[in-house]
Amino acid sequence: MVRRGLQESVYNLLDENTGYLSAWVRASSKDEDKDRINVGYEAVVRDQAQVLAKVLREGTPLGREGILNALWDFHIRHYALPELKADTVSIGLPAVLTKYVTGVPELHRPGYEYSPYRETVDFKYDVRNGFFQTRIGNDSDLIHFFKSSGPELEDALLACLKDASDSMKIEVLKAGSTLSEAGDARFTLAALNLSEDSNTEVRQTVRYVYEGGQRGILNLDTPAAPDPHLVSKVVEILQHGSPDSQAVVLPLLAALPENSLWEKQPDVQGALRSMLEAKPRPANYAQVLDAASSFKGLMHEPGLQEQVLAGLHSFNADVQRAAVQVSFEHFLGDPQTEPAVKTAFADLNASALGILLEEAGNPQFLKRRLGVSGGAVSQDQDYLNRHTATLKIKEPLDYPLVVDTVMAALLNRDANISAAALDTLRKVKGVEQKPDFRAAMEKLKTSSNPRLKLISTSVLQGKDLSEALKDVQPGSVLDFRYFVTKIEPILARPGADGKACVFCHASHVIFKLAPPNTEGVFSDQDSKENYRYAMRVVDITNPDKSLMLIKPTRPTDSAGNVGDYLATHNGGQRWHGNESSDQYRTILEWIRGGRLEDASLQK
Repeated sequence: MVRRGLQESVYNLLDENTGYLSAWVRASSKDEDKDRINVGYEAVVRDQAQVLAKVLREGTPLGREGILNALWDFHIRHYALPELKADTVSIGLPAVLTKYVTGVPELHRPGYEYSPYRETVDFKYDVRNGFFQTRIGNDSDLIHFFKSSGPELEDALLACLKDASDSMKIEVLKAGSTLSEAGDARFTLAALNLSEDSNTEVRQTVRYVYEGGQRGILNLDTPAAPDPHLVSKVVEILQHGSPDSQAVVLPLLAALPENSLWEKQPDVQGALRSMLEAKPRPANYAQVLDAASSFKGLMHEPGLQEQVLAGLHSFNADVQRAAVQVSFEHFLGDPQTEPAVKTAFADLNASALGILLEEAGNPQFLKRRLGVSGGAVSQDQDYLNRHTATLKIKEPLDYPLVVDTVMAALLNRDANISAAALDTLRKVKGVEQKPDFRAAMEKLKTSSNPRLKLISTSVLQGKDLSEALKDVQPGSVLDFRYFVTKIEPILARPGADGKACVFCHASHVIFKLAPPNTEGVFSDQDSKENYRYAMRVVDITNPDKSLMLIKPTRPTDSAGNVGDYLATHNGGQRWHGNESSDQYRTILEWIRGGRLEDASLQK
């Protein structure tokens, strides 16, 4: 018990609520004070890293194990958890914040056991435990270090791998999740080597922790030429790696910054080219396309350009999305590729066209070229992405070809595609005055979508898109049957943390929801009330700015800007994939005026 207490004390000292700290920093009136706070905090973290590194180098095997475990595991992050899914990372609402939030009236009764207390007593630290971004009070952050923390902790972790047992390898991999920007290519190479370890658990741990930066970050890019050993390992994994090792490497390549020196590695390009040309296509073909997009040389090869454009017509939505993103990033504004792109865009099916509209209107994928390390959801984005707001990227809607494609989609026979196109064009300055736009508005006056009819009529009367629905009540255009059939089931479906919107919002002031009965059925009266409250959290003028869509895609208070109501959500992120999830798209389609008879998504 003494050893456990010491271990948990180490975790308590290291686990800072950086989300709330950042909110207080932003509240400082002077920039010099903000800088002093940030510098001071990073200095404290650096000191902590030095102490930990010394103990790992000089401590006993038992002490070393305790320190490693304290870096990533803590008992409170395990109790009162819902039934977990395989892809669970963030748990915004353990039972202590829902089931027991009103108190525990039975606590005084003889023999009563408060479940979270029992779970704490029974908890055992084990290297095979999972670890999650579990909210404790208002803190969801996991421990992480900074570039300024120095290389000593990374050195000490790497030293722990020398002649390590399988359990020690797993400990180091999980503890390495805290390195963040303090880790360089050396730890990345060590992790990739372990992704091909002879032990299955070790291999799967690498993927569990580092795939897509979920729980930890591996830094591939460096200002200097890449380490030849790391290059060889990446090539080896691309050529002969398992699905687990490739699931780690491909996203690392996809996130390389603009003009990375990795682009000059011919063996990496050759390995990616072979994967792209493989027949039959590999199961991870979409991820291969994403990775290849970091290499301009590959994207300029005519044969691969044709292959990318062919991907627009794939039956796999992930491949379609990757092809759209590559086309936007590499083929626009190039006289040699523009004719082929124009032809391909003009012949998209409904699925690909919907993806094109999503990516054109919200091209978040372009941020991966800003030279900022890809971050796990547990990392403080204010520290990792501190300067990204000052960088300007040329977006798809800056290109006439994309605007023309979106304009043509206004008259698509699917009213939901038309609505998506109209909302995308809202971002094009002065679009209301374009002749082809006004011609489309004339035709949309007879649309089956009442929202489109109202907007087109208002625009033709001289209003801007931003003013077209200013005085229109949402309930006059949003389909109640669609809400009951498609939206309420989403609100009643448990998320990754086992909680459903209807239960946590049962007493909410703004968006109050009545849950279904024990058989999962909503009464007619409850559905009407839920629909009425939903009208408070939708924005039919700017559907993607609706609270109903913004809040469920935002992190918990501690991981976002608590001074900004729209930046956080007590329940955390509810849908895997956020804006790319089926739940998000279905609700967005409804707010855009989708009717049940026109809905392209099935229940």
